[in-house]
Amino acid sequence: MLVEHIIPGNNVVIRETNEIDPETLELLKPFQISRGSRKVRISKMNLEIKLAVTDKGAVFDVKKNRDIAFTNICCFEEEKKDEVMKHVEVLKKLSFVVEVKNPNLTCWLYTVPINPFALSVTEMTFAEDIAFGIYHSIYLARKKMGYESHKENVSGQ
Repeated sequence: MLVEHIIPGNNVVIRETNEIDPETLELLKPFQISRGSRKVRISKMNLEIKLAVTDKGAVFDVKKNRDIAFTNICCFEEEKKDEVMKHVEVLKKLSFVVEVKNPNLTCWLYTVPINPFALSVTEMTFAEDIAFGIYHSIYLARKKMGYESHKENVSGQ
């Protein structure tokens, strides 16, 4: 499945979920996703993920100590895109985002920098990789929870 990942600087990366690094998938094995919110520690980098999943989409923070470095907004359905984008607009006021870029694909992940200086450069790279893996984990969990399915972005379309 193709996912549009908008990263800091409004740079766009189109990623294929079947290309997620096996090491990242291994780190996410204990990551149990359910409705509502929860916190999960990723001890490898001393990061905490605070996650909320709803029928509209999902949001998760990447934190180190008590500082939120990035907030990630997830959209899984075309019908919910406008509503989910409103959350990106609100976060714009709290972040380093000057202009909000509208995603083109149905499935997208928007990474909003809140305090990127809370992480080292190595941790920032890791946070970007882990964010994509978490997105995919949420997508799979939402299917199991019975949230609406949609036509997936498939390579070659």
